[in-house]
Amino acid sequence: MKSNELRAQMTPFKKLTSPGSLPPSYRSLMLSKGHAKACSSACILEAFIDHGIDETIFVDTASFLAIIDSLPDKQDVVFGLAENTLTWKCGPAKGKIATLVVEGMPEIKRSKKNKGWCPTCEFVDALALGGLSCGTIAATSTGMYGVVIDSIDDLCIYASDDTTISACFCPNAKDTGLNAMVVITPESADLLSSLMDTKEGILICEDTELLYSDKYCRLMVKMLPKLSKDIGSVIGNFMGSELTVKIDRERIGVFIKRATALAEQKKQSYISLGVSEERLTLSFDEGTASSDEWYLVEELAGVADLPPVKVDALKMARALKQSNAVVLDHVERGLIVLRGYDPEFYYFIAGRR
Repeated sequence: MKSNELRAQMTPFKKLTSPGSLPPSYRSLMLSKGHAKACSSACILEAFIDHGIDETIFVDTASFLAIIDSLPDKQDVVFGLAENTLTWKCGPAKGKIATLVVEGMPEIKRSKKNKGWCPTCEFVDALALGGLSCGTIAATSTGMYGVVIDSIDDLCIYASDDTTISACFCPNAKDTGLNAMVVITPESADLLSSLMDTKEGILICEDTELLYSDKYCRLMVKMLPKLSKDIGSVIGNFMGSELTVKIDRERIGVFIKRATALAEQKKQSYISLGVSEERLTLSFDEGTASSDEWYLVEELAGVADLPPVKVDALKMARALKQSNAVVLDHVERGLIVLRGYDPEFYYFIAGRR
């Protein structure tokens, strides 16, 4: 197999690397004839890859992927086995990596159901957008950690932290066969959306897990407990709008680009959004001082001022990229809503100053 082909096929496993995990299985990659498998506390991924290794071995996931990324491009990769060692050669480069002893590698169980659902492009997009507000794992203590796939009524994917709620609707993807409220980790949602084949993939909802499969891979995603609060009812209470300000995406493009770039370098980076003197304002704060400021000037006659609301810069930037308008009906209650129409996307921002 060529190095670039192997690199592409191994890329999804980067989302499963857990170097600091205590269980060896969470930081180990299993390679066997025509297969590669890795797992985390939330999911198991098995891919069908003709890497040329015929025996079943285990290697450190992060180290093996780092080697694959460093190989000369478009060169044949040849693996070999020596005592407790996996050797590799690619063009002028060669080396070796120690094999590991791993007991109890989890298996992906076969589904008990005969029928699954082929995910749509709309569903894949919604899975990425709907989970935008999912907070850190620390929210587990309050029962509010996870991305919700709610298919009981209209199919909607949503999440929340202590400041925002993100929600994306899939009106044309209702027939999922889920008919349930499924909660998964944001990492699982990210991996699932990156893998799903909208032509041949099949998604099945079991009692405690989601199973996805296509001709390239199989994925098992463990479900989390239901959230402690009904976010769906909150979303329904604030979806209506009469006072909407359109967003000129070109006009704020430079602001988003700059804010996103700075946010990737700073852990404490925020964007502030507010209403002042009948204008909608956006500003960027890198944590120590205001480094940039941008105003979206709109006539908002009669709208009460709203002191700037601080929101995580990366989340705000991503939400703005998918938004066409800002809903200001609930400004007096300390709530701003970003709205997108294709797909139907909402980003609720509660006042936090």
